[in-house]
Amino acid sequence: MATHLVTGGCGFVGRNMVQRLFNTTADRILLVDDLSVGTHPDTWAPWKCDGVDRGITVYGDGR
Repeated sequence: MATHLVTGGCGFVGRNMVQRLFNTTADRILLVDDLSVGTHPDTWAPWKCDGVDRGITVYGDGR
């Protein structure tokens, strides 16, 4: 099982990438975002909504 790192995962592009990875692979997804823009993942992340243990969300600035 691979792990995909998606930086900026709460913005438009990152959110769509996370959704696509979740729907097309069985891999883990590591989402990193500082939440300065975008939608909070508690409202849309597949592993938050479906109770699936494949995703990890890290909040914070990666600098």
